[in-house]
Amino acid sequence: MQVSHFFKNVLHLLRSPRLSLVFSRWIFCNTFLRRPPIAKFSNGVRFSGFANFSEFWLRYQGLDPYDLEVLDAVVGVSQHPATAIDVGANIGIFSLAMVKHGFEKVYSFEPIPETFGRLSKNLALNGDLAGHIFISQIGIGETASTMEFEVNEKSPGQNK
Repeated sequence: MQVSHFFKNVLHLLRSPRLSLVFSRWIFCNTFLRRPPIAKFSNGVRFSGFANFSEFWLRYQGLDPYDLEVLDAVVGVSQHPATAIDVGANIGIFSLAMVKHGFEKVYSFEPIPETFGRLSKNLALNGDLAGHIFISQIGIGETASTMEFEVNEKSPGQNK
C-alpha cells in the first residue's frame, strides 16, 4: 500500500509542473541548505520554518484571497492607529499580514515553545515589520490555569 501511495504522488508531481518546481525547491533547501525554503509573499513578507512540504505548499504564495478580504474589511472599519490581537499566532503569518495591512500594533500569543521559536525567526526575517509586533509565549483563555497541548510533530500547525 505504501508503494502505491508513493507512485500516486510521483504521478501527481509529473502532471503538475508548478507543484514539481515548488517540491524541488523544498527538497533542495532541506537537503543542501539544511533548512526549509524561505517563502516571499507578493506583499514582501518573508516566511520560513515550515515543518513539512504540505505547510509550505499551502502558504508559499501568501494568504488566501478570502483571508486578505477579511483583513481589508477590518482595516477599513478600524480607527487608526489600530491595534490587533493574534491568539494562537503560530508562525506569524497573520501577525505580519496585519501589520502590512495597516495595523500599528499587533499583540501575538503562541504558547507552544517550538512554534514560538518559529514565530520569532519569522519576525527576524521581517525586521521592518517586527517592531510593530509584540509576542508572548502564553495561551489566552477564559481562566488562568495550566493546560497541556496536543503537539503534532509532523504538522505543528495542527497543535491544539
